[in-house]
Amino acid sequence: MLNFIRDELDSDFRVADIQAMTFSKSQAVDMGLRMLSEGIVRDKKTAKRQCSTIHSVAFRACREAGIIESSEQIIQLNNSDADENHHYKDFAEKNNLNFSFKNQPLTEEDDVEKNQQPGNELFQISGFLTASLLPPGEWRTAAHHMTLKNPECMIFSGEENIRAWLEFKTERELFEHDDYVKAALDRELPPPGPVLVVDEYQDVSPLQHALIRSWIEHPDTERVYLAGDPDQSIYGFRGCSPELFRNIPATDKGAGGVYGTPVSRRCPISIVQQAERILQHEPNIQPTPERQGQVIRVNAYSSEKLAQYVEAAVLLARKCKPENPQIYILSRFRQQADKIAFRLSEQGVPCSSIKPDRIKYWLKLEVGAKKPYSSDTIEPYSLLKGMMKYQSGSAIDTISESEAVNLVKATMANPARKHIVTRFKKITSIRPLRVGDVIDNAKKLPQDNSLYEKLNLRPWLVNQIRKGVEAERQRGFSINPNQVKVDTIHQSKGLEAPVVFLHTGHSRERIQQLINPERMGEERRVYFVGATRASHKLIYLDYGQKPAVPILGGVL
Repeated sequence: MLNFIRDELDSDFRVADIQAMTFSKSQAVDMGLRMLSEGIVRDKKTAKRQCSTIHSVAFRACREAGIIESSEQIIQLNNSDADENHHYKDFAEKNNLNFSFKNQPLTEEDDVEKNQQPGNELFQISGFLTASLLPPGEWRTAAHHMTLKNPECMIFSGEENIRAWLEFKTERELFEHDDYVKAALDRELPPPGPVLVVDEYQDVSPLQHALIRSWIEHPDTERVYLAGDPDQSIYGFRGCSPELFRNIPATDKGAGGVYGTPVSRRCPISIVQQAERILQHEPNIQPTPERQGQVIRVNAYSSEKLAQYVEAAVLLARKCKPENPQIYILSRFRQQADKIAFRLSEQGVPCSSIKPDRIKYWLKLEVGAKKPYSSDTIEPYSLLKGMMKYQSGSAIDTISESEAVNLVKATMANPARKHIVTRFKKITSIRPLRVGDVIDNAKKLPQDNSLYEKLNLRPWLVNQIRKGVEAERQRGFSINPNQVKVDTIHQSKGLEAPVVFLHTGHSRERIQQLINPERMGEERRVYFVGATRASHKLIYLDYGQKPAVPILGGVL
């Protein structure tokens, strides 16, 4: 794709004439950074403008056309800021619908049924209809795709409620994200440049697809490049379909085209073979010739065994890719990923999530042994490192300010810890902080194992810290939480790691739905995405009480 952009720049076009777009913000940022590193754009500001999400490009078009005059007109259901998004609550109260900002939307990553408030269900269904270009009367179709069963708000007046919400937004001149994409489509706004590049096209919604098609047909458009892989279309719950990409008229210069099937820069032969077995057809990539790779299956019959496998994987990742030795543990569902992260934490293995702040066991937690907790927070991993240095007894060893501050916050009362934290800041402005400085200022703290008794933290967190210290001393090396990423397959899309654990556990109810060929096809694509995140080693992980997904039953 970058080569095609270079070709356009070598002709009569400028950087400002080429608008690159993709579905997600993270993908847009990645594309911009790649263009920056390749010298195609000169600075981050240009990269951000010329590499944007489809939503951002549509928003910019609506602003330039005067359709949207202020950012205050934009509302988001998944933004819990009630002051900015009070319109949802206003509508719900006006129409006698219960609603809560805390009642987050169900997604394809959830494997349990939640009690959704009627107002929340209504707004979710309305959003799906807009993104799918479906009329209000098709609310049952939306509920089916979103796995909402008999939504309470829709039983007697579904279409009426949807139309009322659309009229409410029109009266107040409010726009949800897909509304300004639809406005750009309905008003036939011109394309953002004569050359358009759309990456990850398999992820676009029917609404985004329609807008891009309108720009393709616009007389001001010179050329359009579409890149994507139908095998990675995994957002059916948002109305997306691989057929939108497959059926668009274009000259194929990628898989099966004049340049042949592209060679993966990530996946070796062993992992591409697994991908083919998961999909049950040949994937649109050829393996990298740089390495053979490895695929195995392990049974972690206990949390202790799980921790051992993960610790071994961390060492392997450091050997395979020293500059970025991450490992991924990917589960199909969010609740299962969280459970795996919690069990690892119990065993003293620090971890975090791909999506920021989803898993916080080692990153940020409130101080206090019981509710109400203090307004102060600590970083548990930094506390672990600080305790290990403090207990070592070597007064001349350096200790980071963060480690020292977290130790003081977790063990001392508020007036005393504020004074000591101020002292630490003064010392670090002159020289590195040392363990002796902590000993001198926190005189009442013991340096032996009775230090754990001083921790003003919830009992499970105290045990986690204790286990983490013991595990690190026993294994002989540190594991940073950012090295072990536990999350869902959906969150890993577009990313990679040297070692990937692909959790085989699934949902009993969802397995029953796999008799539907459409659902089975999407599920195969989901696991294909998970498997192809691995650059060196793929590990199928049997762990927990959930049944294994049939798709992975015979792949290895």
